[in-house]
Amino acid sequence: MAPRVDRVVTYGNSVADRQIPSRKRGSQTGFKQDPYHRRKVVFESSLEAKCMMVLMAHPDVHELREQQKLPQFRFDGRIVTHFMDILVTWRSGRRTAFSVKYEADQSTEFIALLQAAADQVGDHFAHDYRTLSEADINRTQVWNAARILSAAKDHDYEAQQALIASLKTGPRQVRVGDCDAMLGDGVRGSRAAMALIKTGKLILPEDHRLSRDAILRNLFTN
Repeated sequence: MAPRVDRVVTYGNSVADRQIPSRKRGSQTGFKQDPYHRRKVVFESSLEAKCMMVLMAHPDVHELREQQKLPQFRFDGRIVTHFMDILVTWRSGRRTAFSVKYEADQSTEFIALLQAAADQVGDHFAHDYRTLSEADINRTQVWNAARILSAAKDHDYEAQQALIASLKTGPRQVRVGDCDAMLGDGVRGSRAAMALIKTGKLILPEDHRLSRDAILRNLFTN
């Protein structure tokens, strides 16, 4: 296997259509790094940050953009300017616009506003308009996403390609920790395995925690 390349990786600025406003004390704002598109993704709540992580790490997600401005539409007799918290482009090419709100904050008026956007703006912006709340994600998903994204930030493409080559003749299931022995260079194998979950070719069973002892389904095998 090729030695690890110490890359200088630069992350670009957010592509949000608005700046995140300052919040009152106790709120959480900041940014996450998208290792796949090498740019910052800003968030304005801890719930939003968790949802973004889970989506960025999901195998079916091609791209995530935050705070995207909808074309203006009418609601309750007025022209409305509204920003969707997350706009996901799936690998299929479909787009889903998400508004991230705790269940307690999803008022009838807000749901009606979202429906008006879907009816009037429609596919021009997104194929689906949905809400995301704390009920849509769990701790295991957030845990796993954090580890997948962390491994992806290694940008160790040499290890990933070497592991794929080994997995093509490997078993149908593989333990994450055993991937280190396949490459024989510290923890590069297990880190590469975690990063490759994003491809959809290494599958972690739903609700299983990602660790060195996790068993992945290997779809790279011939």
